Amino acid sequence: MAENYESGDSMYDYMKGLQQKFFKEPDCQKLHEEIDAIHQEFATRMCKMDRR
Repeated sequence: MAENYESGDSMYDYMKGLQQKFFKEPDCQKLHEEIDAIHQEFATRMCKMDRR
């Protein structure tokens, strides 16, 4: 090979480029809302238990 570079660096750059082009952050809005509701219910129940 005439080029003087690490093959791992070019593979990393290639994979990073693919990720930037094709990766989409998953839409988890419903899941986050469900977690928040469960957390709120749990906190309410714990508060009621503390008052006993």
